[in-house]
Amino acid sequence: MGQPFQLNPSQIDFLLKTVGKQLNTNPEQLKNQIESGNISSIANSIGGEAGQRLQQVLNSPQQMQAVINSPDMQKLLASLNGGK
Repeated sequence: MGQPFQLNPSQIDFLLKTVGKQLNTNPEQLKNQIESGNISSIANSIGGEAGQRLQQVLNSPQQMQAVINSPDMQKLLASLNGGK
């Protein structure tokens, strides 16, 4: 099996800035929410059907694993990791 996927600090910062911009949230605040496990507040800030769907996925290990293993997510993760 391959090595576990890891982002470098600049990739993490880029993701936090991108997602923070989409959610109108400060990237540092977003990072703190993630690190504290307060992900439900992120789903709430998205709102609507997308926020509800995200909350469902976050609450289900099986759905989370399916998202992580999806071909689209694997492509995204590979591109963030420099195509490795």
